[in-house]
Amino acid sequence: EPERFDHEGRFFQVKAAFSQPKPVDCGLPMVVSAGSSPTGREFALTKADALFMVVPELDSIAENLAGVRLAMGPRPINVYCSGHIFCRATKQETEDYYHYLIHETGDWAAGRFLLKSYEEIHSMPREILHSDPFIERLMSGSGTLPVVGDPDHVVDTFKKLNAAGISGMAFALPNYLEDFKIIREEVLPRMEAAGLREPWV
Repeated sequence: EPERFDHEGRFFQVKAAFSQPKPVDCGLPMVVSAGSSPTGREFALTKADALFMVVPELDSIAENLAGVRLAMGPRPINVYCSGHIFCRATKQETEDYYHYLIHETGDWAAGRFLLKSYEEIHSMPREILHSDPFIERLMSGSGTLPVVGDPDHVVDTFKKLNAAGISGMAFALPNYLEDFKIIREEVLPRMEAAGLREPWV
């Protein structure tokens, strides 16, 4: 409704409520299933409108998604992933920023502790899980796909994900208030120029 409304239901009772923003369309809400295990993917492919998955390695994502797409059959759905971005104006600035946060001030004991809970929900080989690069990945972004580089590198990574069949990525930033500025001013325009994003109107 465009105006405020009252609702008396079994679980919710509200007076003069309003909804903003409005739904995108008049259809049902999109159902997204998050899962990277075979069981989780099968559930998403049969019951959901989209699959949200972990990308273990950028180099193997195309091969990984080929199997997912094959399993979809006549019911194609969008596939999304999650990542974390370290981005500064230059490659060197970005590497220095990453090194400061992870190697100079990072809590490696906490990273190894986090690994224990990660082992329980993921089936990656133990030699990968217990490697320093994977612990870095946990420390820098809770195990999501790391994207570390200048704006051109970030957009090149998005191009590879898109070419492999990823429809979009939810991403985290080390310091959202400070780090989003370069995303807004440098990364988003490059994405629009590359045809990866519609301009915001």
